[in-house]
Amino acid sequence: MNIDYIFPHPIAEVQLDIDNDKLLQTVETTIRDYSNNPWDCEVFSTYTHRELNDDIMSVNIELLEQVQYHGREFIKEVGWHTDAPLYAGDFWFNFYENVHWQESHHHGIHDICAIYYATPDIVATEFLNPNDYTFHAKYPRTGNSPVTQKYYSSFPKPGKLILFPGYIMHQVPYKTRQPITYKQRRLTVAFNFDKETDRIANICQKKT
Repeated sequence: MNIDYIFPHPIAEVQLDIDNDKLLQTVETTIRDYSNNPWDCEVFSTYTHRELNDDIMSVNIELLEQVQYHGREFIKEVGWHTDAPLYAGDFWFNFYENVHWQESHHHGIHDICAIYYATPDIVATEFLNPNDYTFHAKYPRTGNSPVTQKYYSSFPKPGKLILFPGYIMHQVPYKTRQPITYKQRRLTVAFNFDKETDRIANICQKKT
């Protein structure tokens, strides 16, 4: 029997040239005072603080510029046409200390998303195979084919950017498989792409 595996889901990894020490220092000195974590995990996050996010990004503008460039290249490479350029118009900073985990979630209303890693870590971000939360989940696995593979793992290292469609569920599996027994800071920056330009202009103005 010949089986074709069709309609793949794209994930891209790119290495950026960013001053991660400056980024980490900027975030770490402010994030604890403004963190408002809407999730169950133990993370300091600026998710709901748009003005603070803009202030931090304005002094790390090279990160925004490189993410936007590679996001557009990603869209072009996979063949998705847009009637207007997409921008990294929504972003926030996530800072973990002793416990690193994040419950499974997606950014489904956004077509393209990205995660930037400013620090190394031994705990991967896992991208769940969309087949696993469709009807396929009711069948026991007898192997590890492209259909039954449960997740794709991406291990953090400074400078790594990973781009993916917003519908893909992803998580950091602290509670299920990999408890942290050491002290390790983990800084990530999450991005959602959209067509908003006013916010980008505002950040560039803050820089000047």
